[in-house]
Amino acid sequence: MIQEIGRLGNWAQRAMGARSGSLPTRFDAGEADTSVEQKYVFAGMYADLLTSWLNTNCDLDPEFPLGTVFSLYYDTPTLALYEEKRNSDYLKTKVRLRWYDAYDEIRPDESADLVRCFLEVKSKIGSLRTKNRVALSIPRQHLLDDPFRREEIAELPRRSGLDIADLPSALLPMLLVQYERARFVDSVSGCRIALDTRIRTVAAHPHYVPARLPSQLSVGVLEVKGPERDFPDSLGPLGGYVTKVAFSKYATCWEQILQPVGVRM
Repeated sequence: MIQEIGRLGNWAQRAMGARSGSLPTRFDAGEADTSVEQKYVFAGMYADLLTSWLNTNCDLDPEFPLGTVFSLYYDTPTLALYEEKRNSDYLKTKVRLRWYDAYDEIRPDESADLVRCFLEVKSKIGSLRTKNRVALSIPRQHLLDDPFRREEIAELPRRSGLDIADLPSALLPMLLVQYERARFVDSVSGCRIALDTRIRTVAAHPHYVPARLPSQLSVGVLEVKGPERDFPDSLGPLGGYVTKVAFSKYATCWEQILQPVGVRM
């Protein structure tokens, strides 16, 4: 059994979107997001320091301030999407199913057996990114009981209606990554900020990933999204603790599994 998929927060109801219908897996209208996303890595020991500074100097996101994020990443049996990232290709594609603890609240008009999720396709051209996603509801048990071998989960990218260029026919769910996210808004620059900590792989496809899990990364990630490419001056005091990198949670988790500490070249 995969560990419990979410925890309630007192802000969960605001995070919930309106849902209706009774299909076991249902798609809602998709949405697109185009912006400049910059990622900065920091040593895990600085997580509390960065959190304290952001709490003092930025505004908590009014809708989604805190929560646990679950990302089920898709790839081919030969790890084509991982290799694309590993080879630093200018064009990159990422396909994942994501859900949040904020969506784990039961609403009066729906079944307690459904979990609000988002199927997302992220494409990057350099640092410019495009994210398309579609909202759907998935039976809770499908996420708890080995989602890697469920045909309903494996087929989601192909039946979502999203425009996924050159979608591999053998795409399968591979890794389930979990982390804690705190969201802020910088009132000076208007940038949206996400602080991700406790990043860990909690489950994987048993046929393709013979690893002992969970496996936690030793770093956290600061994501800054806005119209500019540069680190906002208003966040200057954090500059000494973070390093700008082309970071992928999926790729880094894979690298930790494929090359554990002590055997990396």
